[in-house]
Parts: sequence; structure tokens; C-alpha cells
Amino acid sequence: MQLLSTMTMNTVFDYILYIFDEEQDDTLWSIWLNKDIEKDYREFAKELRQPLRNGAHATLKVDEDDVKRNLAEAALIVKPRGKEES
Repeated sequence: MQLLSTMTMNTVFDYILYIFDEEQDDTLWSIWLNKDIEKDYREFAKELRQPLRNGAHATLKVDEDDVKRNLAEAALIVKPRGKEES
């Protein structure tokens, strides 16, 4: 836990994905060793590996009107910093 407290949220997320990736690799390796599979391990793993990271965040489109409307609704609940009451 001490290690996680020294990391940023982004680094923690990457670390957790790395752990899941390694666990998935260990599972696939175990399956490949115990089954009679004619493909080599790299081909087998490439076909079955499920990507934990997808590029969805890079292709996210945000509508400016939605952003403005959401900020206006949020301002009704929480007073934005630096804004004085009129």
C-alpha cells in the first residue's frame, strides 16, 4: 500500500493494468502448456489476449454545448472557485 500512496492516479491505473496483463499472460501460458495446441505460444496468445487498454479515450468526441450545459448545471450545486456572488 505504501507504494501506491507514492504514485499518481494515472500511474496507479497503469500499474493495475500491468498486473492484470501479467495475470492474463500467466493464465494463457498455463493453458498453452497443458493443452495440445499446434500453434506456438505467441500466435496462441495473440489470438486470445483481450486488450485491457483500448483507444476509446483518444477518440472521445465532446460537444461544446453539452459541456457548457453540464458546467451550468454543476454550478447550481457547487459554487465554482473564484466566482463571487452577485
